[in-house]
Amino acid sequence: MRGDDDFFLLGGHSLLVVQLAQAIQAQGIDFDYDFVFHGRSVRGVVECILNSCDATVQQASPHPAQTDTSPRL
Repeated sequence: MRGDDDFFLLGGHSLLVVQLAQAIQAQGIDFDYDFVFHGRSVRGVVECILNSCDATVQQASPHPAQTDTSPRL
């Protein structure tokens, strides 16, 4: 996984977000689930933490439904 790879396009889902957040919180770090949902990539999450999610939301990768090119059945 590279810093700009979209967590959700790589198969990530909400349960993994919860596990990730709980593991980080167990280390005494204040970590919000929204950081992953809004940041979507490692780089996006870091930007979200350092700045604010509001600024990152506008720059976040497109939602998978917008980039999905698989045929519809």
